[in-house]
Amino acid sequence: MNKVLALKYRPKNFKDLVGQDTISRTISMALDSNRIAHAYLLSGLRGSGKTSTARILAKCILCENGPTSNPCEKCDSCLSANAGKHMDIVEMDAASSRGIDDIKELIEHIRYKPTSGKYKIFIIDEIHMLTVQAFNALLKTLEEPPSFVRFILATTDPLKLPATILSRTQHYRFRKISVADTTKHLSHILNLENIKYESDAVETIARCGHGSLRDSLTILDQAIVFSKNDITTTAVADMLDLVDTELLDELFDIVLSDKAIDEIADKFTKYELSSVLDEVAVYLKDCIKQADPRFDMVVYDRFFSIIGSSKYLLSINSDEEFVLLLTILKLKTATKRYAIDNIIDKLEADQPQTSKQTVQRSPKQTAKPQKTPQELYKTLVDVVFDRSFEVGQCFESSFEFVSFSDKNLLLKSTADEECKNLLWKNFDLIKQQAVQIYGNGVKISFEKQVQTQPQEIEPQTQETQETQETQETQEPQTQETQPEQIAPTQQPQPDTDNSLENSDIVKEAKRYLQPTKIEKIPKDI
Repeated sequence: MNKVLALKYRPKNFKDLVGQDTISRTISMALDSNRIAHAYLLSGLRGSGKTSTARILAKCILCENGPTSNPCEKCDSCLSANAGKHMDIVEMDAASSRGIDDIKELIEHIRYKPTSGKYKIFIIDEIHMLTVQAFNALLKTLEEPPSFVRFILATTDPLKLPATILSRTQHYRFRKISVADTTKHLSHILNLENIKYESDAVETIARCGHGSLRDSLTILDQAIVFSKNDITTTAVADMLDLVDTELLDELFDIVLSDKAIDEIADKFTKYELSSVLDEVAVYLKDCIKQADPRFDMVVYDRFFSIIGSSKYLLSINSDEEFVLLLTILKLKTATKRYAIDNIIDKLEADQPQTSKQTVQRSPKQTAKPQKTPQELYKTLVDVVFDRSFEVGQCFESSFEFVSFSDKNLLLKSTADEECKNLLWKNFDLIKQQAVQIYGNGVKISFEKQVQTQPQEIEPQTQETQETQETQETQEPQTQETQPEQIAPTQQPQPDTDNSLENSDIVKEAKRYLQPTKIEKIPKDI
């Protein structure tokens, strides 16, 4: 029975692993120095070699010459491990056995010693699928297993694992396999299978694998059948519904020229637009690597931005044909660049000579006269009113414009205490508006107005000075005594006592309570 390529050419030792040199070297050195951890965690993309590495590691530990990085492949342990029948290698799929009962059964198996080897190895694949209760049940056993037990865990999503699991294992992260390593491995397999192929076709298959070697081998199996043992670029493109490179060359020839886009758009309608955009991106990356003289950095940046926006339109279920036409039009527009100097020269060449003269004279004719400082002050008052009516009202009634010179705005202040407090709280607002109107560096100073009536100045004689002094000394006394002379007015209160005495009730009570005179009783009685 023929096996698929992914199983037929599955690696059997660390040297056969593709694209994971760092992990292979680290584990090999640990095996050779007999520093084996009690638990390993292998994480990475699907098809990157996690399960294969777990099986190779188990075989290296159980080999009769082990632990070693180069198993003999001849002993019973190696042969049974390659056949998948070793009694001491227990594989468990956590995706199907994910409950706490399954973990309890696993823990029950851990109590028994290995049958033939030195260790008993448990490989748990897709461990992130376990339930929370199952993780908790496994914690203690995973932290301190018996000396003859080793755990190898594998997952594609390590972020779903609890931190308690991660801290109890040695974590190895498998990276995506590069296109070059995948292409080399596929070419080696095709040579072993005696199948003809084109290098570009194999590279296309490797690129479609997106870093997964198993996916690439699956596509290669399909390509061998489709192309009848002769893998060509055209056959692979037809099988995967990919855009041919010649068609992409034609597309960018039209993008760089003034040709119509209707014909090329019709040729792309038979393809899925998402794959077309991916192929365009790959085509542009190849142009960057080859330093294509048709494009420069600015054009590349515009192209990739257009591809990203087109993918977004597809994600919101836009019409594919409309997105295709829009993308091609954007690509054509992105190649047209004009320098600012060229645009100015073109505009000047298109305008007649008379218009240039009018443009030159127009600033002189339409120049507006500058406002005087007092007019600017009125503008400041209006702006403060717009910001706050209450502040503007206090500002207008409390200040008068005096002068403005050397960036110093002098105002006359007649503000009362209430307005002073309000204006002081909002002084930053007033200062900010003054800077915008009068310019940076403006200062606001105030001239206080003395609220006394002007008196005529007459030459004072000695008598007038004496009378003035006496008046000044008498004034405070009169002010102090004045409140004592003027008694506060009180409203007359009703005479409650008289009203009560004159009431009928009181009179009646007096009549009943009036003491009676007791006459003396005659002695004769």
